[in-house]
Amino acid sequence: MITVTPPESLPLLFFNDGKKTINIDQHLGQYVLINFWATWCVPCVTEMPALDSLAKKLNKKGLTVITVSQDIAGPAIVEPFLMPMMLKNILVWYDDKNKSFRQLGLRGLPTTILISPKGLVVAKLEGAAEWNEGLLLEQIERIIGDK
Repeated sequence: MITVTPPESLPLLFFNDGKKTINIDQHLGQYVLINFWATWCVPCVTEMPALDSLAKKLNKKGLTVITVSQDIAGPAIVEPFLMPMMLKNILVWYDDKNKSFRQLGLRGLPTTILISPKGLVVAKLEGAAEWNEGLLLEQIERIIGDK
């Protein structure tokens, strides 16, 4: 289960979408699930289809799912790696030099945080999960239903 935390301010985080530097501000006003992962992390890779399915199920309810690769080589390695998975519902971003991962004080991969429409971290999960079914899905639906 995802750990619901007291709302805490999100620091200004910068990512790369493969072409330009971006931040989370463009998604404020909706819930954002950010999953930090890497191609060399087996549990991370295993949960990618479930994250894509979660995004498909809950996008219309106001949830955006963003996966943030910690691979130093960035798009050069990640894009061909993900292509066979045919993920269509998640955004894939890159964490240049793992700055945001460190800035958030994260400890391992995969780690996922849920950000409220106001830009507050409201929940966190360290480790892999089956995102698209069961109690975890119900818990996320409850949280995002409380807009």
